[in-house]
Amino acid sequence: LENNEFIVHYQPQVTVKTKKTHSVEALVRWEHPEKGMLFPNYFIEYAEKSGLISKLGDLVLKSACEQVVKWMNDGMVDIHVAINISKRQIIDNDFVLRSIGIIEEVGLSPKNIEFEITESMLTVDSVDTINKLNQLRDYGIRISLDDFGTGYSSFNSLHELPIQILKIDKGLI
Repeated sequence: LENNEFIVHYQPQVTVKTKKTHSVEALVRWEHPEKGMLFPNYFIEYAEKSGLISKLGDLVLKSACEQVVKWMNDGMVDIHVAINISKRQIIDNDFVLRSIGIIEEVGLSPKNIEFEITESMLTVDSVDTINKLNQLRDYGIRISLDDFGTGYSSFNSLHELPIQILKIDKGLI
């Protein structure tokens, strides 16, 4: 983090009919000085264990918001960015306020942001997690549940969650 070795890449989501990009997913990579480009499976677990995941998450959020603002200034309208949120991030008491602060500092509308959570996040103090997700949704951020079907949630429990988008894991299908 101190050496600015983390970079954000973007995976586009394209509308089939129009062939236009309507959203992107922000994906962090570590440009290691000796090992080259490292994918998250090589460092996220350590970032979570060391407590650096919140700083890394803030960096990804700010970078992604700044990039979307640039794209919009260049003429891309109605594009939004999906950002993965870890269990450790959502546990932080100031996660919601920090996220809102970054978004407002950059000047991006929250309607252009989607936070992706996984089913496993809901096992960590689910009442507090759901409260924080409600605050984010009420602010205007879309909430998506990624990899649904890999854990123990049921379709019946979905109505209790403040999600707008459900991404079903291929294993469930």
